[in-house]
Amino acid sequence: MPLGFARPLMHPTYPAYVDYVTRENQIQDYLDLFRGYNSRGMAAVRGIPEQVQIEHGYDHPFEGFFDNGPMAIKYILIAEAAPPLNPPIMGIAGPSFGGQFGDTANTFFYNINHLGGTPYFSAVMVAFGIPAGPKAHRLFQLAQQGVLLLDLFPFPLDFGVGVPSLRQILVNAGVSSQFWGLPGFMGPETIGSRIDSLRMDGLLDPNKVRLAFLAPPILMHFLADQVNLGLLGTYGTVPRLGPNTTIPCGTPPGPMTVFGAGLRSFSTTIPADLVGLFGNRPIGAGVQIPFYACTCYNGANNPASLFIQNALL
Repeated sequence: MPLGFARPLMHPTYPAYVDYVTRENQIQDYLDLFRGYNSRGMAAVRGIPEQVQIEHGYDHPFEGFFDNGPMAIKYILIAEAAPPLNPPIMGIAGPSFGGQFGDTANTFFYNINHLGGTPYFSAVMVAFGIPAGPKAHRLFQLAQQGVLLLDLFPFPLDFGVGVPSLRQILVNAGVSSQFWGLPGFMGPETIGSRIDSLRMDGLLDPNKVRLAFLAPPILMHFLADQVNLGLLGTYGTVPRLGPNTTIPCGTPPGPMTVFGAGLRSFSTTIPADLVGLFGNRPIGAGVQIPFYACTCYNGANNPASLFIQNALL
């Protein structure tokens, strides 16, 4: 059982394991596009035995696309967490989903019936030139370009419920690196284990896999900085660690707190105290970090298609 589910957290929004397994099945449906076959019911392929016992909610959405053969993952985007489930509201989605009928109150990336609008979905689609249409068709076109989105945390986070919120508890406890993957903490839900499994299954492009961070700045900058310092592995992927020169000088996000260390991101103007920026250096209170090229949030705290392209393409 993934970290975070084995015991109730002392918080009103601790996660439900059954919802995690349902989301995992929907991710595995998408990964079937890279496998080239329907793996439903195959516990050995999908990894978690419970996955074959959970109701999927709909037939395999990509059954008609397997004739195209297997595809390779070329780009991996790391987001923060799935959103908590809202009471469903069934209706006709907007033009971006081609008037599809579905649940307009929910937004999980890989659930083909979740048709609520979110920049995490729309920015990725715009970055890769995916036109409007039914969600299953758009996901298939995204897979054709080799794109995979993974969440750092395997459970949903409600950013505003509780004081402090569950998200604040996790970040303040310093567990982001644990969910990325550290020696002794390499459960199947960690990013490192996921990428390693994809490689062993032959689903990654053998030439190069680009990695970028779609998570909010409080996590994104910390993880990118830890990777740059060599404190976190990339598991064979290649993130762009230079400064993000697509951001105009003088318009970085404001101060951020990560792990109790005061961090400020900047764009193309590198302060004098950070000469030799991309060498090893300690992290501590007041350390400044760059707006890395592998990060995809803009100054308004939304994922931006331009930054996704800059990070991956």
